Amino acid sequence: MARKKFKAKSVSAGSGLVAASHGVTLTDGSSITLRSKGGKPVKGERTRQVARAEKAVINRLPQQEARFREIMRQAIRDFESELKRSDSPTKRRLDGKLRASEVKRLEKKLASIVSNSTKSMRDALVFNVESSVKTYLLGLSQASPNKIGTLKEISADAKSTARAIYRQRVGGATAAERLAVIAGRLDSELRSMIGSTKTERPAYKEKALARLVTPKHEGKGCASRGLARLNRTEQSRAIHMATVSRLKSVGVGLAYWRLSPFHKDYGGSEVCEVLATSTGPDVNAELNKLGSSISTVGLYTLDKFPTVPHANCMCSIDPVF
Repeated sequence: MARKKFKAKSVSAGSGLVAASHGVTLTDGSSITLRSKGGKPVKGERTRQVARAEKAVINRLPQQEARFREIMRQAIRDFESELKRSDSPTKRRLDGKLRASEVKRLEKKLASIVSNSTKSMRDALVFNVESSVKTYLLGLSQASPNKIGTLKEISADAKSTARAIYRQRVGGATAAERLAVIAGRLDSELRSMIGSTKTERPAYKEKALARLVTPKHEGKGCASRGLARLNRTEQSRAIHMATVSRLKSVGVGLAYWRLSPFHKDYGGSEVCEVLATSTGPDVNAELNKLGSSISTVGLYTLDKFPTVPHANCMCSIDPVF
């Protein structure tokens, strides 16, 4: 079935992703309000090596998200195997309900399955973040006239940033806490299958699959979709954090906010489009100091660079070397 053609949302009077004005937090903790200028932001005009690194990060996402869905499916299969053992008459009372000892056994197995699945999701998430940060910093290093760090330094940055970002509180929760919520959904769906009979189990399994592993192309909400959103968001936040830190350490002070090559067109009023067509505070003063006359469209100082403004954002930083 063909997908429906994407249609941009109209500008609202509210403060959502598509609006007439947007409040954006900057790297120094301050915030600015930017207004939509309308029109289509220009894509491209970025450093070739940085663009290549960004595409490499984005191209890995489908494979990463397939891995998360497989972790969910494996948890369902593992628990289903345990439930099949409960079909034996010796495991049930005369009225057909599970014996208390069998319920206790299944709950213990469920806790183990959910725990192992959560660890697999956590390890995959941290690995994905670390790999993406390393890929992006290597692209920056290749683009830099003087290199921004050795492979060892970049690898260390990627590792430390991935672990820091996992524990950093943003929007009231850490990535670890958000992952715990998803694990709770896994536990809840599998727990609902306890006590189901052999004939009832297919229907329970179908519901669990729909709520945990909806096929990607259907675009419906499920636990795996939440994992995909977390995976993308944490990679983007980590890349921005490590990039700003590494560039500042080698004396780079300016960078452009560049739209992702897969960014959908909202007519210039989506928050990232507004960032890509605005100019940050102190930019003109910095350019005067450097005696430069480059374009200021989408340009910001790294001291006051925009932080990732929304979940799933994959926009990038293109430095001015």
